[in-house]
Amino acid sequence: MKTALSRIGPNRSALLLRHSYALTMVNAHVLLNYPLHPLPTVAELEAWVS
Repeated sequence: MKTALSRIGPNRSALLLRHSYALTMVNAHVLLNYPLHPLPTVAELEAWVS
């Protein structure tokens, strides 16, 4: 399935990744008692998507 995600800039992609990372971590903490860890910075995530 074709997507338009490649049109999203690095900063917006990093913010979306950070948001999804946080939601996933909180769900894993609440449902599975996983530990909470610090979120990656936006700069670190921009490096992932660049």
